[in-house]
Amino acid sequence: MKKIVLFVLLFFFISSVSYSQSSSIIKNKKITDVKSQLINFEINQGFQIENETNNTISFTKLNTRVLETTVLVLRYGAGEFYDRNRYNFSQLGNDVRIFYFREVFSSKSNENMSLSTTEDMKKLNQDYLDKFVNSIQ
Repeated sequence: MKKIVLFVLLFFFISSVSYSQSSSIIKNKKITDVKSQLINFEINQGFQIENETNNTISFTKLNTRVLETTVLVLRYGAGEFYDRNRYNFSQLGNDVRIFYFREVFSSKSNENMSLSTTEDMKKLNQDYLDKFVNSIQ
């Protein structure tokens, strides 16, 4: 019974399609330096570069988390689901402001299935970004 309740709660947690953003300021760095270190950080997490411009970069990898993938299949149908980590950068004098967005998308649709903006998800996203920021300062 506990598993069913947990599954239903997780379903509602993940199934709210919305948008979540985290940000941080990295002191005394240039965007090119931050991006170079971010590429290394994300590749070590199993991601591949999807797209890159001067002030943005995104990474993708196959979503292999069984419970999350099961919920996504139930909500959106069959297909492979991918995680996308997107970053935007802004140079603020000697500092860089970095914005982080986590999205999920399907191999069968271009629709982004962004995860919930609940406080728990916002905290998880900020913790992920802080892990990177702390690794370079």
